[in-house]
Amino acid sequence: MKPRIFISSTFYDLKYIREELASFVCLHGYEPVLFENGDIGYTPGFPLDNACYEAMKNSNMALLIIGGEYGSAAGGQTQERFAEYMSITRNEFRAAVSKGIPVFAMIDSEVFSEYSLYKANYHAIESEGLRIAFARTKNINVFRFIKEIENMGSIPILKFTAVSDIKRFMEKQWADMVKKHLELVQQQKENAVRKQPQVPEGYVWEDVPDKRAMTHAETDIERPPVEENWLKDQFKNIIRHSDGFYHTIEELSDKEEIDVEDIEDFFDKAADIASDILKFF
Repeated sequence: MKPRIFISSTFYDLKYIREELASFVCLHGYEPVLFENGDIGYTPGFPLDNACYEAMKNSNMALLIIGGEYGSAAGGQTQERFAEYMSITRNEFRAAVSKGIPVFAMIDSEVFSEYSLYKANYHAIESEGLRIAFARTKNINVFRFIKEIENMGSIPILKFTAVSDIKRFMEKQWADMVKKHLELVQQQKENAVRKQPQVPEGYVWEDVPDKRAMTHAETDIERPPVEENWLKDQFKNIIRHSDGFYHTIEELSDKEEIDVEDIEDFFDKAADIASDILKFF
């Protein structure tokens, strides 16, 4: 019943933020998912990080926190300082995206400022081997990760300086989600009312076992399903209006000059036919 919120980040440098966010998630009645709390089930004989990806796919939302560290290499990857490799956190993000799980990315504001410097020197860094010692960001792959997120164009990004920034942001996001859900429920109810067949004049709805049937209001005698009678009546109306419509066409075709009243009469009869037909839908 409770939405599962996966908190994804490197561990040691963001440990206290993870703890605060876990309490924050619980406070709102949701269930936080963190590996350090034993919320991930590991399968003996399989890579440990695979369990993290499966836990992500079984969650309802992901809070991705990015600081200056890139994190441990994913299974099968070689951890290097400059060469690009996949970290567990980055693979968790991809697992969420592949499953269509909503992801909210929170990026340390100092790291994001350094990311701007990385983008300004992107060609020199990636193609010419330029090395820049960044004060806050310890691994160049952090910038590559952020660039991947930005390029998707569908992941909300918050630049934060304190965990309170994340809390305020997520409170607004969750409130907006609840609002949109309630509006959707209301809209579905309104659509259901619009789709309900209108009761023809002289008929009333009457509940019968396993079926709703219409019976004539002028008698207490229940008749066979009168939907058929009503359809026949409506079809007769269409035929009647069609006769008048085609008669009008014949008259207009014989006229040498057509005035405004003729045109209005033509469209009035056409509207009658259209109105009769729409009653079937």
